This record gives sequence, structure tokens and C-alpha cells, in this order.
Amino acid sequence: AEAVTDPGKAGDKPQSPGMKYKHYSPKCSVILVDAPTDEAFIEYVNRNGQGKFGVLAVEEETDRFSTGTVLSLGKREEEAEHARRLFALLRQADDMELETLYVRLPARNGIALASYNRIIRAAGGEIVKLS
Repeated sequence: AEAVTDPGKAGDKPQSPGMKYKHYSPKCSVILVDAPTDEAFIEYVNRNGQGKFGVLAVEEETDRFSTGTVLSLGKREEEAEHARRLFALLRQADDMELETLYVRLPARNGIALASYNRIIRAAGGEIVKLS
């Protein structure tokens, strides 16, 4: 499972093309936020978001961000839908010419692991850890 959760380092030789260090990258900067709670993620984005930015959020949180463009991943419990929609939402962020996109780091287990794997590669492994 480490090959799935480890973003790797520049210069590492991938074991397969889908494991490249930076994969399916949008033009905008993706800031992954490893937040312990929904509240911590929302507060971080509301405090730090500036310029033309967006946030990927579950449907239940879309009205809790004070500024920015909110793109919905779908309902909280529909983790397979989050993974399915991720790249379309990244492309949408680029189409909207967003400069920065905030994303809460998904769980590293179950179905959410697919989203985790995809987003860390899109972001190039850049993660902000909140305590």
C-alpha cells in the first residue's frame, strides 16, 4: 500500500506510468490541506484564500466558505463519486482560470484511497498539515 500512498520524489523511477511523481496536474496550484476536522479545513481556507481561488468540498460544506469558488465533490458519503469526479473538477478549475485550488486531503483507506492517490499526484505531493 505504500506505493499507493507515497507521492515519491523527483527522479524516482515509477513502477508503472500511473505512478509518476506528478500526474494529471492542473495549471492552477493545488494546496492539499491535511486537516483533523471539517471545521479546521473550512477555517484554513476562509483565512488563507486570496486572489482567484477555489475549493473542492463535499456538498454539505459548500455554503460554509466565505469567499472563493466552491466546486462540489458530491455528497460526503459518496466517496466513489469523489474519485470519479476529481479530474473533471480539476479541469473545471482550469477552465475558470483559478490560480489556486484548496483540497482537503482524503482518507488513506477504503474507497477514499483512490482520491488520495490521484490528488497527491496532481498536487505534486505538496501538503499543508494542520494540527
